[in-house]
Amino acid sequence: MSGQFWVVWCENGGTPLVKHDNEESAAREAERLARNNRDRRFYVLEAVALRCVTNMMRVDLRRDEVPF
Repeated sequence: MSGQFWVVWCENGGTPLVKHDNEESAAREAERLARNNRDRRFYVLEAVALRCVTNMMRVDLRRDEVPF
């Protein structure tokens, strides 16, 4: 799994919802959106890196019981 994908983003628009498998698909979508939304700019963005924390330590510091 490469994890590589592209999205189309419009400044002052909504959050991208579709992950495109290739740049050409994203470019076609950007062009379609631009034609339907004159004077708005649609950017094709490529995911170039991923960071993920896969472990978590949870410690509850409150004591619900009296210790004596």
